[in-house]
Amino acid sequence: MKPNSRILTLADLVRVGACSQARERFAELFGESVNVTAELAERYASDFDFGFAARAFLSAPALAEYERIRAAALAEYKRVTAPAFAEYERIRVAALAEYRRNCDMALAEYERICDTALAEYKRICNTALAEYERICARAFAELCIQEAL
Repeated sequence: MKPNSRILTLADLVRVGACSQARERFAELFGESVNVTAELAERYASDFDFGFAARAFLSAPALAEYERIRAAALAEYKRVTAPAFAEYERIRVAALAEYRRNCDMALAEYERICDTALAEYKRICNTALAEYERICARAFAELCIQEAL
């Protein structure tokens, strides 16, 4: 039976040369050690740098698999956010043209329109980023667990 977790310690982070911020964040989140599971990694995907952990702790084959999964997740993130950015750009360019035609009156409208479009773009980016981080964190945990075998 495959184990479904692996212990990662603060001492492990020190051993691989993690920066003080990473060590402090690990200690804040997990204390001296944590039993890494896929669920835990997903829960802390936005709070802990699982990309660093992958590069520091996974073997070359597992890291290659992690990078394959990360690249696919990044491509999906870009696919999801690109239309939102294109829409933001379309709106921004149109608003800027109106501003130049109407100067002071248009400036206030431009800022309102761009802020609204940017807020939507950021909302979509944040959602996509959380999914990207969840996928990468889970990939790290699963590959880390596999290597514990």
